Amino acid sequence: MACNIHNAYGFSINPVREQALLANLPVIAKSVKKDIQDFFQQIDQIILQ
Repeated sequence: MACNIHNAYGFSINPVREQALLANLPVIAKSVKKDIQDFFQQIDQIILQ
């Protein structure tokens, strides 16, 4: 069982969850980038109408 660690800001961190999040950051970033690109494409379409 992983114990929680408190960081310098007082937030409780579960090391296992932190490692999972770090491992998924590239996927999360790619998804956010795609969402932002889609958003601006929609804005462009609205402006061009």
